[in-house]
Amino acid sequence: AGDASAAVAAAGDREPEKGALTLDLPALCVDDGPRESCALELRLDSEILPRLGVLAESGGSRQTRVLAAEALHGVVLAALGRTVTSARSDDGLDATVYATAWPVVVKLAAHDDAVTRALFRELVFQCCRKLSEYGGVDARRGTVPETTRVAERFVQTLFKALHGEPLAGGGGDPGNLRATAAAALAEYVKYAIKHRNEQELADIASRKRARADGGFDAVGFIFTKVAFDVGQRDSAKRRLGAACALCKLIRHVRSHGPLLSRFGLALLKGALLAVRGADGDDDGLHKAAAAAASAAAERLALRIADHVTRKKDAAGLLAPPPDDGLRAAPESLGELADWVFAEGAAHGDSTFRRRCWRTLHFIAPLVAGADSDRFAGATLRAFVDERLDVLGAPALFRGDAVATLHALRAF
Repeated sequence: AGDASAAVAAAGDREPEKGALTLDLPALCVDDGPRESCALELRLDSEILPRLGVLAESGGSRQTRVLAAEALHGVVLAALGRTVTSARSDDGLDATVYATAWPVVVKLAAHDDAVTRALFRELVFQCCRKLSEYGGVDARRGTVPETTRVAERFVQTLFKALHGEPLAGGGGDPGNLRATAAAALAEYVKYAIKHRNEQELADIASRKRARADGGFDAVGFIFTKVAFDVGQRDSAKRRLGAACALCKLIRHVRSHGPLLSRFGLALLKGALLAVRGADGDDDGLHKAAAAAASAAAERLALRIADHVTRKKDAAGLLAPPPDDGLRAAPESLGELADWVFAEGAAHGDSTFRRRCWRTLHFIAPLVAGADSDRFAGATLRAFVDERLDVLGAPALFRGDAVATLHALRAF
């Protein structure tokens, strides 16, 4: 006991090492002497934090697991509190404590035990609300502060869980992890938008702003990654995760014009790509991703049509973005409608083909006819007639003849 007390006292006399978390402990009794308070330096990345994570996940008795979970919860809160309140902008915790903590925290937020799950799920959502405040650079020093790096590492960990990648040694239910990560990303975007004023929200679609900032644009990163991942063909897990996140995120795209302008068309195209090939694939993950993406495509197409019609295209979707504007491809609604018609009108996959025609039902009338007729009840047939004039009749007979007949029946 005397050696341990001496070690504690010695730790209190030292400056904390970079990347260590120093906790103020209550008064300690040393050999019946006076009670003294001291600071204890904990190297959480090397020993304590990983062991707490293992115990919280599968530490024998339930009491042991709950106690370890509570201890881990307190340590992470202490680290987060120091990061967001410390006068020092760089404690090095992002590369030590948080690199170890975030995978464990996110994994425990989807744990089978109800107490552990409730404790860490709420912690994950608290982190979303707080860390979404940060993302810029230190204007005075010209550096990226620790809060920004911690927020970026947190979002990247959520995407790992969303994609089904192993966290903190693997294990855990992939479905629960996927659902937790999707909900957390939606919560992060919700509060990141709340922390912006009207001008900052409008600057989401500004190329000039993106070049000048140089920090971590969490909103742009999340939507860009989801739009890219949902259309990928090499990983059904990644596609399913992105489709689940899109279903949660879509309400923010529908509610905010700058987000609709920058990401709406790319997200709709990615959702359609996720549907393609579902008929001939026996993979349950692919079919689940196609179902989620199809529902998201329906809501997105409906929202785009409603926006263009009722708000007279305030987001500028009918034309390519201005030179200083940001928009993920496709650059205009007409370009997207052409792609949907060319790729899906006579496609052999019936699920993809029906989804494409359903999407054209919403967006094609907006780009058919002269500019003065775009909002005057143009029909899908007018759009098809225009495209047939441009492509020529032989375009309809590429590929499978039965699919062509289905396309002709839709006329």
